[in-house]
Amino acid sequence: VTILQEGNPEVSIEFDDEADTQIISYTEDEGVQRIESHGWIHGHNLHRQFEINPDFPTTAIAEFWAEDIYARANQLDVEIDCYLRMTADETNFYIAAMVEARENGNRAFSRRWRERIPRNGI
Repeated sequence: VTILQEGNPEVSIEFDDEADTQIISYTEDEGVQRIESHGWIHGHNLHRQFEINPDFPTTAIAEFWAEDIYARANQLDVEIDCYLRMTADETNFYIAAMVEARENGNRAFSRRWRERIPRNGI
């Protein structure tokens, strides 16, 4: 395996005293590697962030971003990006999401979602 780009994983915990919120962020950046036996190139980066005011549960926000690349010289060059955001109010959960795939830099697929899901007492 040849490392083409070093990974950079990070974890942070922030407290905003003024807004009384806590933010926890995780980044799983695995970098980019090439597997020499067959030439595949793969990269993966995932970021998760959780935010809340502990006194008000409906302020909770969970967000996820992911980026993956798959490539092989003169055969394949694909990038996939995903995003997900989850929130809630007193009566509903809300989910907004997107996925986009590009091949050779051109959009091959894209989809977006916005969903409202009743909490039903949860």
